Amino acid sequence: MSALVAISILSSCASKVGVPSAPLWADSSTLDQAFPPADFLARTGTSNMPESARMRADTELASYFSTKVESSVSADEQYTSSSDGSMKSRRNLERSMDISSSAEFVALRHTDAYFDRSRGQYVVCAYIDRNEAWGMLEPKLSAAALDMEERWNTSRDEVEPFRRLLLLNSLVLRSDDFYPLYYTALGISRDNAKKYAGSDSLVRKAASERVRLGQSIRISVRASGDDSGRVRTKLGEVLSKDGFFVTEGKGDYIADVAVSLDISDGTKLFTVNPSVSVVIKTASGTEIAAWRKNARRAMSYAREPAVKNAITKIEQEIDGSFRSECLGE
Repeated sequence: MSALVAISILSSCASKVGVPSAPLWADSSTLDQAFPPADFLARTGTSNMPESARMRADTELASYFSTKVESSVSADEQYTSSSDGSMKSRRNLERSMDISSSAEFVALRHTDAYFDRSRGQYVVCAYIDRNEAWGMLEPKLSAAALDMEERWNTSRDEVEPFRRLLLLNSLVLRSDDFYPLYYTALGISRDNAKKYAGSDSLVRKAASERVRLGQSIRISVRASGDDSGRVRTKLGEVLSKDGFFVTEGKGDYIADVAVSLDISDGTKLFTVNPSVSVVIKTASGTEIAAWRKNARRAMSYAREPAVKNAITKIEQEIDGSFRSECLGE
């Protein structure tokens, strides 16, 4: 071997000395060795900037997580049969897609950025320890499931139909807290999450019972101070959406809605301070539920737009806080 060749080989070897080898997680073919799938959820992202690589890793993990959740939901649905199974499956899948697409992962961690010279890109791995994540999720999931079970038991003991309907409605509304946790848990650990499948069934049972009971109860809506009729219409829409049978005729129950518009005529602006109250009572006059809210102030350079804006704000309160505070408790 000539001296020149020997020097060339030695120089080549020397140039590689001190160059760290790529971590296992930086290569998709060895990612599972660094983060075994049985214990971790992990995905990588690459970019010419470390922070961008981190964001792309999060995106990849979110996409992977979404697929895992939807697969779990579909698998669970295969073992459930009912007359409306297709509707239920579609509803659950749509809900899971909404949740997973905007998921805020628990126990989410990242590796330091590694610069891959062969690609000229930074690589970052986003990963979740399944056991750690489950430990954070399970107490919240258990509390939500227990709360729904207690509401169900209370509804079974209630003999007054409308109050029972309110309890069932509150259970269904409470499921909005349960499902994000439940579907996240399915993505983290399907085996652990399966024990809460009964809570999912309970929500469906409550929703079905709510519809059945709602169809047997007639409620009429009366309004005062509502010259446009918009508030009365909105209240009827919300009650109907939440399972109540709203009638134009005589009902078993009456929902009295009162609108108040405190209008101040300033030198340049018309100011309206709107408020609204709803009292639900039996036809004989026994009060079942009551709610009152001061809506946000409305202002305009003319009286009519100010009033219309104030009514819109009342409609928003009925669509939001009335539903959660009166119908959901």
